[in-house]
Amino acid sequence: HNFPLDLAATEAPSTNG
Repeated sequence: HNFPLDLAATEAPSTNG
């Protein structure tokens, strides 16, 4: 988890943080 600020994609490596 790369600090997924988008709760819709908790397991996705979001670039939000």
